[in-house]
Amino acid sequence: MASPDSAPVKTRKTAVIVPTYNGGAVWCDAARALAAAVQASEGRVDVLVVDSSSSDDTVQTARDCGFAVHEIPSATFDHGGTRNQAARMLGSAADIAIFLTQDAILTEPGALDPLIEAFDNAD
Repeated sequence: MASPDSAPVKTRKTAVIVPTYNGGAVWCDAARALAAAVQASEGRVDVLVVDSSSSDDTVQTARDCGFAVHEIPSATFDHGGTRNQAARMLGSAADIAIFLTQDAILTEPGALDPLIEAFDNAD
């Protein structure tokens, strides 16, 4: 794994993509943990939430955490297709895309950098 002071983590543009739909309290916890991890990261990390027309506070929670939100009709959601659509939306804006689910609660603020650093490890 790359050393903590290696340049790649600091210079790579990383996007975290999270499809959501009526995430409720679990999403609120996951979003707050993700926002803390983005803040703690040594690199540039942006979050794109693709929401399937939630009727609860899912979108507002995402916006409150500073995440970009793209809303789609719930009828068009497809597990793989929606993720691919989100990746295409990023274009060249990210070197790395990390996909999370709305109920993935990161356990520590430093959780993202080891994932990004893994791309520097040729082994």
